[in-house]
Amino acid sequence: MAQYRGTIQGNRGEASRLGTKSSGLTMTSNGWESGIKVRAYFDAESNKDWFIVWSTGGSNARTGNRLLGVFTIDADGKHLFQLDGVDR
Repeated sequence: MAQYRGTIQGNRGEASRLGTKSSGLTMTSNGWESGIKVRAYFDAESNKDWFIVWSTGGSNARTGNRLLGVFTIDADGKHLFQLDGVDR
């Protein structure tokens, strides 16, 4: 059963992909020199979905990936995130 659903919209319409708790889901969106990458995964220890976000060097991979943050939602619906190693 799917735990994650990723969608994209471009000039040929919308497409989607599914991910399970065991597979997770990785999504990227690139320009030529910059982009973004998001990894969704399930952490069994915390029993939560987590999302890791990186900035990338885009399609030409001019630079490496840089961690931007890690995000989840707690039991009360509060957004929990850590930006580049600093709790917010």
